[in-house]
Amino acid sequence: MARSRTDFLSDCDPEERTAFEQIFSDIEALAEELGDPSPTDESQLTAPLTDVPLRLRFAFESGAGMSLRLQHPKLKNNAPLLLGFPSRNLAEDQLRNTLSVIAKNLTAVGVKQPDAEAYGKDLAEAELQPVGRTSWRTSTAGLSDGMTRIFRYPTHRQGLVSAIQKLVAKIALYPDQPPASERPVKTPRARAKPRAVAAVAEAVS
Repeated sequence: MARSRTDFLSDCDPEERTAFEQIFSDIEALAEELGDPSPTDESQLTAPLTDVPLRLRFAFESGAGMSLRLQHPKLKNNAPLLLGFPSRNLAEDQLRNTLSVIAKNLTAVGVKQPDAEAYGKDLAEAELQPVGRTSWRTSTAGLSDGMTRIFRYPTHRQGLVSAIQKLVAKIALYPDQPPASERPVKTPRARAKPRAVAAVAEAVS
């Protein structure tokens, strides 16, 4: 269970660990440029933004994987911009050493469908390929060097950062979200507990 960055990285083979660390560093540098004052502080992702323009941070709250979360005042909730999985302790081998994106996870929190689709296309610069109609996954998913094979090249890491930056810029132009007190209240429905890794595997299969 990758409940911290340390846990996640310990589940990565050495070279894959280095690739993930480079991605974390590059995206956290982008987060600082965008105004996130503490991009390595996962604990603040549920706190109100108040004077902070946004938060763009990696989360390792449950399951074997990690997610890159965007907390933005123009969205209903945190948007999972990336999902990532390490080398070991996965139920699905096809997910090891991979990054993926699921469009419905973005549109569910207010990202416009065309923008979610454009984001997926932009991620081609980072070697993420379409899987089905609304998901994308690194072309080397499941390989023992799946992350290293792509992200040892700075151009691919820059492609990843650029795609994220473009999507955040589009979201910034959205209308303001109403205050939480004015949003309609949905009645929760009982459902089975989700299995995070299985859900991602099904979505990108």
